[in-house]
Amino acid sequence: MSKLQPSQFVLLLYLVVGSSEALAQLPQTPKMRLGVDVVSLANGNRLYGVVMNRDQREGLTLAMEREWLKKTYPELYRDFISAEKIDFQTVKTQLVKRIDSWIESRKDDRLLLTYLMDEKKRLAQELNDLTPPKKFILALIPNANVRQVYVQPPDRRKIVGLAWQNGLSNVTTTSTARLKKQLTALKVDLNNAKVDLSHELLPSSQTDKQWSAKVALVEHALRPSLEYQGTGSMLLRKDEAPNEAALLNALMGNGNDLANQLAKQLGLAEAQPPEMEDWWKAARLGAEREGYRGVLVIRMKQDYSVPDVLVEAHFFARNLGGNWFEVKRFKATSNIHNETPQTLERLREEAQVKAIFDQLEGLGLSAANSQIELALRHGAATETSLNIVRNQFEEFLGTFTQKLDTPTVPIK
Repeated sequence: MSKLQPSQFVLLLYLVVGSSEALAQLPQTPKMRLGVDVVSLANGNRLYGVVMNRDQREGLTLAMEREWLKKTYPELYRDFISAEKIDFQTVKTQLVKRIDSWIESRKDDRLLLTYLMDEKKRLAQELNDLTPPKKFILALIPNANVRQVYVQPPDRRKIVGLAWQNGLSNVTTTSTARLKKQLTALKVDLNNAKVDLSHELLPSSQTDKQWSAKVALVEHALRPSLEYQGTGSMLLRKDEAPNEAALLNALMGNGNDLANQLAKQLGLAEAQPPEMEDWWKAARLGAEREGYRGVLVIRMKQDYSVPDVLVEAHFFARNLGGNWFEVKRFKATSNIHNETPQTLERLREEAQVKAIFDQLEGLGLSAANSQIELALRHGAATETSLNIVRNQFEEFLGTFTQKLDTPTVPIK
């Protein structure tokens, strides 16, 4: 078990002894109408905030609104802020040491070096101010002190996040219905607005695994990046295939599962390549061989017997011990019947795709054959799903590479 921070010891002591404070700031609204999560403690008290993470060994990390905590549990708040100063300096000092080590390992990479030096300078300046005004307090609650946890669904969590982001008051204790009305009055687009409150959190200590993920993501953004694509266990480097059409050509012409499905539909002979349990081995070995600390692997999962095409993107990072782990997975499903005739025609004329169908026509199969049309629709749907997962990954990448301290990469 990793060592608890000083402020976490304070919280542990307080939760064990309990509180005699008059809790006038506790919500009167039922939890199903709030936007904040509810953590019921073994001593009968309740904490309200956003559950950031729950570790089976260490406990539950809860972000609470600072002003709410100050009014509701003043004794806890006073103890917490004194310990918070120690935490803040410890975390920043550890981070500067990690940056120095990183700089030494990549000292010939000018763009990355500039970013790291700028971050180091910013962190050094912030070390002189141990109490920056942040909206939230992060607290680790040991599992032994947690009786029950109620986590809000994503739509209600988003409302409370937008309420904080737009400066509404008493967000912790206000129903989401009322918050919606207030946000609408401010002309906030509830459907499309993004929530980003990372700047309102003091940095927390990052585990070696979380730091390894941060390093891999930053290097993927600022250094030449590595990406593999494929289906099943057959993966190709993206820079080895000029475009998605070339990938489609490889997928349909090399005896993999896709080719088997199409061959079966067309009455052709099937190939049966062995299925690899370690399906992304080619990507991992390629990354290790070339010194990459992160790799993006995009995997297409097509089944010609169903109309939906699934594409998954996996970002893997290498930890300090040299072992690989999955940082995040993204996925998108597209229906082949939603592709427009214009999209199909454009894909049909791609050089590599055209070569595929020319080969099939050479076997006596007309381009108007319904099974060939089916293959074309699957190719178009694959392209649609690819674009979606790429956008998901780019958004994730942008969120976690702006700063080295916050937000911490959420690792499962």
